Amino acid sequence: MKTSRMRCRNFEFLKLLLAGTLTIVILNLPEAFASSSVRLLSRSRRAVTSVTVREDAAIGDTLFDLNDQDAAKPLNSYTFAVVNTTGVSKTIFEINDNKLKIRDASAQEPNKFDREAISTIIVNIEATKKDNPNAGQKVLITVEITLEDVNDEPPVIINPFPFQAVVTEDTSPGTVIYTVTATDADSSSDLFFSLEPGSSQGFRITPNNDDTANIVTTRTDGFSDTESPMQIQVSVEDRGVTPSQKITGTVYVTVGTLAPQFYMTSYEGQIYENSAQQIVQIKDKSVDLLIQVIKFQPNNELSFEVSDNKFEIILNAAEPNQISLRSKEAFDFEAVPFVPLTVTAKESDTNYQSTAQVTVTVIDENDSVPKFLGKSQYFEQVPENEGAGKEIFTGIILMI
Repeated sequence: MKTSRMRCRNFEFLKLLLAGTLTIVILNLPEAFASSSVRLLSRSRRAVTSVTVREDAAIGDTLFDLNDQDAAKPLNSYTFAVVNTTGVSKTIFEINDNKLKIRDASAQEPNKFDREAISTIIVNIEATKKDNPNAGQKVLITVEITLEDVNDEPPVIINPFPFQAVVTEDTSPGTVIYTVTATDADSSSDLFFSLEPGSSQGFRITPNNDDTANIVTTRTDGFSDTESPMQIQVSVEDRGVTPSQKITGTVYVTVGTLAPQFYMTSYEGQIYENSAQQIVQIKDKSVDLLIQVIKFQPNNELSFEVSDNKFEIILNAAEPNQISLRSKEAFDFEAVPFVPLTVTAKESDTNYQSTAQVTVTVIDENDSVPKFLGKSQYFEQVPENEGAGKEIFTGIILMI
């Protein structure tokens, strides 16, 4: 629900029909208050320059030297100012000695470049003649800054957490029990997988030809449930560019069985109001929300339930451990802005089950008429000689 405030000044006539009818009759608009055009700054020329800067550039570093911009014009006759930017706040830039530099910004405006978030930054610099600054003779210099990648992002293990695997007492050597998947935001990443000292014995890690590696059993005499859970310390190191970045994660290995595991413990989705039979999408994206489960007993089947009967489970024929949700009926945002759900995965022939929470946001659509708060009709009197610009009415409009 939104509340808007409307103000009326000296118009010739206004009739507004919303929940009721409002009529305002006032004097003609004086010429002094006629609309005037806004005079744009004339620009004698526009220069575009491209530069490459390391993303770890420090405070005080020169990004662009205006002294090299135009040798034919003496720069001491101009003043320079950063007028706007794209990608980052203009407050992190300054012009000192005719050079574009990084300045020490406030805590609200971090002065760190991040190529992984923004790879190109546009800085518009305006040059104005000192001897006649109001004449409109201005030059716009556009600097396109391409950020050069630096190995500043550590790898990330993207497997569902906690990292879990199972073995049986007679699991044979050479069995793949877990696949570690990692990613790195740096463009020059080269991931290296290894096991840390202190990991439980009986395992090795074998890298694949992508950003994954398999944990493989090596024991010939099997495992004992008294060892459960065992811990395997996996390290992932990005050796693409110096300095290298490294992280470590622990895979817990249970001797026996485990309940099915959702990839995430909570999900956020969305549907649009007033429409039934909708597949729930990922919140703020036009992509179906997929809920996936890991099962540790490959021969057992999984079944799924959803706590609200206004939704149903849609099984993925190609991926039996993956589901989506579909609404059975239409929802009204004004009555139900979101729906909390619990999805349960049950394993056949066992008592094992797991749950995940799903919050489905109902997206508002413009389906409700705005209403005035108060009366449906208003009458205001204005003296014949009332001057222009006087506020004569304030209306509160309820936007539903």
